Amino acid sequence: MLTYALGFPPPDSEVRDWLLESKTKAEALTHAYAFLCAMFVVLLRYLKQIDDKLAAVGVSSVGAESLASKFRLLMTQGQTFFHQGPTRKRFYSAILQLASEVSSVILILGTVLNGLLLQMRSRPSTRTGSTPPSSPKLSSMDAMSPQVYDLKEELTKLMAFLIPGFSVMNTYPPALIISFDEAHALAKVEVKDKIPPWSKFYEFRRALQVIQSYPCFSVFLATTGKVNQFMPDPGDSSRVQQELMTLITPFCELGYDQLAEKVVSNKTTLDDVASLRVMASMSRPL
Repeated sequence: MLTYALGFPPPDSEVRDWLLESKTKAEALTHAYAFLCAMFVVLLRYLKQIDDKLAAVGVSSVGAESLASKFRLLMTQGQTFFHQGPTRKRFYSAILQLASEVSSVILILGTVLNGLLLQMRSRPSTRTGSTPPSSPKLSSMDAMSPQVYDLKEELTKLMAFLIPGFSVMNTYPPALIISFDEAHALAKVEVKDKIPPWSKFYEFRRALQVIQSYPCFSVFLATTGKVNQFMPDPGDSSRVQQELMTLITPFCELGYDQLAEKVVSNKTTLDDVASLRVMASMSRPL
């Protein structure tokens, strides 16, 4: 989520900019919810058509039998050191377009519901024996007829496609991993007068908490961030203090080459060291 490419893979700039444009805590939560919801909808659409989409861009799926490997092939098609490929850009463009619609609907619903609450509070209380006031009308909502998306419902549809016979009551290994690279941009803590400190990462975590019972796992990676940006003060949450919830401590200070294959004298050759197998085991484990 860096502003420019300092490493590989290159950033998804449009996604970064959209997630960072929220100015308030409520807007950040709305953006996080809308982005996750839209991502599940678009991802399911792509996975159902994965073979056709690979064929459309001229990519062979020979040797890629799993959905994950096919999806990776599709997302890395046309990728360079400095730019993401057109297929990946179209994928995230579709997500952001839908996320903007979902976000707008959430704001509309919030405005209408607040108006209904004010309308109900402004009415006189019902006395014994009198006719109770009629329920407020949703004529404005009926006229607009927006499509309302539910985060759990959309994730359930995706999981039902990934896991035959899926039930949220059962336990499964992670079927979906959501990874945010260089996520320290989300972790900037906003401090303003009379408003408790908050960050877009905090609000993303709140949105993810809605789907905590599903077999998906989220990873926030950062190479230049600070630990306290991703590990809030336990005193900020009464549920953490009451031990109703626990916070996962960030994994940090991982050394290099912890999983690297050992070099054996008079046995390991230069070809071995230069092989993809050995090179993939080097650096920091993720």
